[in-house]
Amino acid sequence: MGTQNLMEIYQADNILSSYMTFVKYADKAIKYADFRLRQETGFSFIKYRVLHTIAANGGKTTPSEIANRTLRRRNDITTLVRRLERDGLVVTERSDRDRRFINVTLTDKGRGMLPQIISVVKGIAD
Repeated sequence: MGTQNLMEIYQADNILSSYMTFVKYADKAIKYADFRLRQETGFSFIKYRVLHTIAANGGKTTPSEIANRTLRRRNDITTLVRRLERDGLVVTERSDRDRRFINVTLTDKGRGMLPQIISVVKGIAD
C-alpha cells in the first residue's frame, strides 16, 4: 500500500469522524429541544416539525411531502398525522385530483398553536 493510499484512508477517516461527531451532537440537540418543548408546551419536536412543514406549504400538504421534509418514514408520519387529527390540529381528506392521495390541512386550532410553539423553539435555539 503506497503513501497516497494511506493519506486517502486517513483523510476519509477524518471526514467520517467529523460526520459522526456532527450526528452525535445533532442528536443531542434534537433530544434537548424535544425535552424543552414537551416541558413547556406538551408538544414533541417531531409534532412541531410536522405542523411547521404543513404551515410552510401554505397550510396543506401530503404525508409524503412531510416525510421528505422531516426525514422520517411515511408510515411514521401517517401515525403522527392521525394523532394530530385526533387532537384537532389537522384534518385529512382525499385529493380531488387523485383519490389515492391524501392532503393534510392545518385546522384553526393547529394554526393557533404554532406561534406559541415557534416562540419556545426560538428560545431553545438562542
